[in-house]
Amino acid sequence: MRATLQQLSDRSSDRLSDQSSDQSSDQSSTDSPAGEWELDPSAGSVTFTVRHLFFRTAAGTLPVRWGSAEIGGGRTVERLEVVVDPAGFDTGNPNRDTAVRGPRFLDSATFPEIRFTAGPLVAGGGGWEIPGQLTVRGTALPQSFTVDTAASTLDAAAGRIEVHATAEIDRHACGVGAKSALVGPRLSVRIKAVFIRRSLATGQRGNSGLRGREDVSEPAGSGRAGSGAEMPHRARPSYN
Repeated sequence: MRATLQQLSDRSSDRLSDQSSDQSSDQSSTDSPAGEWELDPSAGSVTFTVRHLFFRTAAGTLPVRWGSAEIGGGRTVERLEVVVDPAGFDTGNPNRDTAVRGPRFLDSATFPEIRFTAGPLVAGGGGWEIPGQLTVRGTALPQSFTVDTAASTLDAAAGRIEVHATAEIDRHACGVGAKSALVGPRLSVRIKAVFIRRSLATGQRGNSGLRGREDVSEPAGSGRAGSGAEMPHRARPSYN
């Protein structure tokens, strides 16, 4: 079942709400969320936790590089893409962070992007799901994120969408590190992504740190080349 932003608004007790949900025929186009949106890296975050040393937990962050989304005229999220920088892996432990960025784990020098791309939101068993592909170390795998509708907000008139989503990611399936009793195989990931309407974001670049697709190079090891055929309205993602 394909989800629309209005349906998400209803599911979250109006916390994810468009200020102009009752549109009239002469309503300004800026009151509709339809169109292209760009992610604001300075307002986004990726945080994660993983079991470490048996019962202890390690927590850390990854910086968001850029992203984009496309919303259809029926308020359907048609496409979503978010790119994360593995070279910014940070748990506050310099030795561990250097090791994880290195060849045995994320290999950020060879694969400088972790990418998630997806198509339409769908209704899942526990809420709204974002099914897509996660590309880590050049390998694309199916991955879904669950939208936290209670924390997410939409203000089409102001040109701002804030999405909070969570996922459990298997690092072994992504080819990140060898199996070990000291480090758990699964990461609990939470993403905060703030999208600005592209017409507004274009004017804000240089002041807010917003970057579009054309501002980011596509290195040979990014995972875009040689990982399968392109899907309509989808790029391939990557993540850790």
